[in-house]
Amino acid sequence: MVLAVNTTYQNVFYDFVLDSIRDTLISEFNYGKIYIAPNVLHKDPFQIRIWGLNQEETDDLMGNEWQKLYNVEIVLCAISQNPNEQFYKQFYQDSERIYQSLWNNFKGSYSKTVGSNTFHLLNGVVEGIEYTIDDDDEGIEGLHLATIDFNILANRPD
Repeated sequence: MVLAVNTTYQNVFYDFVLDSIRDTLISEFNYGKIYIAPNVLHKDPFQIRIWGLNQEETDDLMGNEWQKLYNVEIVLCAISQNPNEQFYKQFYQDSERIYQSLWNNFKGSYSKTVGSNTFHLLNGVVEGIEYTIDDDDEGIEGLHLATIDFNILANRPD
């Protein structure tokens, strides 16, 4: 099925959801790499990886507006072959900072315009944070992960 006459395509998941999260985290952290990818791309000691996991069924709110739930994985990656208490303090502090940044920016309504299209991101919520040490899967010695499960609604008025 082709797009309706006089309508345009928007890459909602990437341009509005993932990129908005990345922009927010870049504003919060003035160090490290923050990128969108399914796995770790760098061996830097601090990085944040963002990846879209899934999107739920679209709710047709009215004839000219829709809303969809997006699930995003945000992973704080910290690398240290010889971690000490100060490393872990910083690791937990950075994961809490990500959580609070997401809460402060996405708990209500956040609008983003790309071209002539404006989307509203609503009710962002962190569903959980899982902490792991992952030396095997990524092949990076001393890789510590804080995996944040984040859900957010995108609303598009036509």
